[in-house]
Amino acid sequence: MENSLDRSETILCDRYRLLRQLKSIGSSNGSRRLSRGIGSTYLVEDLHTCNQLCVLKELLPQIQDASILAQAQERLRVEADLLFQLQHPQIPKLREFLRCETEGKLSLFLVEEYFEGQTYHFFLNARKKQGLQFSEAEITELFRQLLPVLQYIHAMGVVHQDICPDNLLLRQTDGMPALINFGLISQVTEELVSEFTDTRKKRTTVFGRNGYAPQEQLQAGKVAPNSDLYALAVTALVLLSGKKPQHLIDLRTLEWNWKQQTNLSPKLRQILEQMLGEERSDRPQTATDVLSVFWEPLPGCVHVVRQHPQSKAAKPITEENWMPNSKFKLAFSLVGKITLGLTVVFGAASLGWFAGNAWLESNVRSQQLDKSDRETLENLPEKVSFPLRDDPEPKPATDLSVTERSRKEILRSRRINLAIEYDFFIGLVNEVYWEKYPEQEGRIPTNNPEDSQWRHRWDYQAQELLNMLADLSDEARRGLGSYTLADRQRWIQQANQERVSSRTLYDLADAEFFEHFPEQEDKQFFDEPIGQVWSAIVFDQLKALQTTELLGELFFDGKTEENIARGTLEPGGGKVYIAQLEADRFLEISLESSDRALLSLYSPTGNVTLVEDSTENTWSGTLPETGYYEFVIVSRANKPLDFKLEISVSELATNTE
Repeated sequence: MENSLDRSETILCDRYRLLRQLKSIGSSNGSRRLSRGIGSTYLVEDLHTCNQLCVLKELLPQIQDASILAQAQERLRVEADLLFQLQHPQIPKLREFLRCETEGKLSLFLVEEYFEGQTYHFFLNARKKQGLQFSEAEITELFRQLLPVLQYIHAMGVVHQDICPDNLLLRQTDGMPALINFGLISQVTEELVSEFTDTRKKRTTVFGRNGYAPQEQLQAGKVAPNSDLYALAVTALVLLSGKKPQHLIDLRTLEWNWKQQTNLSPKLRQILEQMLGEERSDRPQTATDVLSVFWEPLPGCVHVVRQHPQSKAAKPITEENWMPNSKFKLAFSLVGKITLGLTVVFGAASLGWFAGNAWLESNVRSQQLDKSDRETLENLPEKVSFPLRDDPEPKPATDLSVTERSRKEILRSRRINLAIEYDFFIGLVNEVYWEKYPEQEGRIPTNNPEDSQWRHRWDYQAQELLNMLADLSDEARRGLGSYTLADRQRWIQQANQERVSSRTLYDLADAEFFEHFPEQEDKQFFDEPIGQVWSAIVFDQLKALQTTELLGELFFDGKTEENIARGTLEPGGGKVYIAQLEADRFLEISLESSDRALLSLYSPTGNVTLVEDSTENTWSGTLPETGYYEFVIVSRANKPLDFKLEISVSELATNTE
């Protein structure tokens, strides 16, 4: 789309407030066969979900006919169905297709989850300006972090089709690489544009990025899991060399000449050479095949866990502030001076490429620092911690298959990156595993061949738990295994300061907890490992209440007043409204929503039970006390749930009779 939307208080589809236009997909270089079916991309706030940040991509900007857009929307729903089923913490969730009128123009949008961060292409450019590229250790760690994502999507029957530095994003919240901009959407929209707008004879639409996609994809549109492995290998070489793909290939012979331009270990050189095989049969067939090469941890590896503050504001990252915490940037410089001769390999969770920049800055004279850097240097924290990767989990047994050892190493690596303590995690997985398979209770799968199926089931439970725990905040995860009754009592006091009771706080936590662990309802789990997960959820819900993400206040000043609150709850989500009301006034409540929405109404002291976890959508009565009442709505639905809460307060109950 050539003309972007006016950003001044623009509301798209009566729901999304436009914040800014994002960089067009694939706009960083001209090597891609761009899809004509994707227009502008916007960062927006979802007004129905507490201003949650989302990405809106305009699709098929050339098409204005309502009936054709409706056909296209349905076709996209069918073609992209598998993408909507992807549920992985390193992949933005696709939410929906929307068709609406914007500035007098009919538009089709794709809505997806927003990850704050920058692409590897962005960081490579920042590196190149300093005369640097990525190191082999960083690429090795990138493979370890990203190949499990490819394992997941390929197992789901999805091929990305467009892996490149532009479509790998470093997530600012946890330093993990994320896979964005799946090629299927671009391919289908390109086909739709060709079908509905081109007058020339229709031909097969071939999609791919020149230099990154293998020839069978570019020439015949054939894709397979190892098409992604080919593109990942090219991406690695671009990051290692700082050069575009066309500068790493001999244009006369069409043979790769990257070996002369890189200095790599034999192991990495060999696997990259295999991944770049000209024929599909020459390449590794699965991501697991490649990951098995990297499953053994690097000796002496240092793992730095970096915590990044969560921010509701969508502050763009620039090349000047691309390190999330400048104090740590300068701290790395100081440590680099002290530890001359020590080779430090950073994990992806620590934004590994900081090492090169830190080394460079350690050689910069202090008088060359600008004023802001000098001020930061003077206010460095007294202690900078570099925890070693000293983890009690043993390496996978050598008598297991390479694939199984790889699987277990992936679990170990991810658990460490999430900063989850080993002994606690083993206890948690065992508890969930035995709950699911009671015939195995008290028994741990052995390394014997006859236990292979049980080991796979145990690992699956571990992976599912890691997926769930990844959604917790970093601070909440760090407390797992150590939460006590004293913590819960302190949280209740903090909630009370927001005029929220423990009942409301626990309602919110229960909704999310039982969404993940429905089998725990009506059980006493506080003293079990699973109770620690519940406590971590309580902690995060308290923080959300304190930031008013889940909390709103309604005001009633006149003799007869009405208030209406609307919103959308994600599965296991909740929303709280408080209102200061006087005793003996008459209250009427009406909730329009699914029968999977539970409504509670709590009195100021809690001495009177009014409504608790009710599926009834109406209530009326005389208020027994003066003070702050709490209106709580939680979702037990398995999909987003819209609600409308109407509250009416009148002077006297007798006035309504």
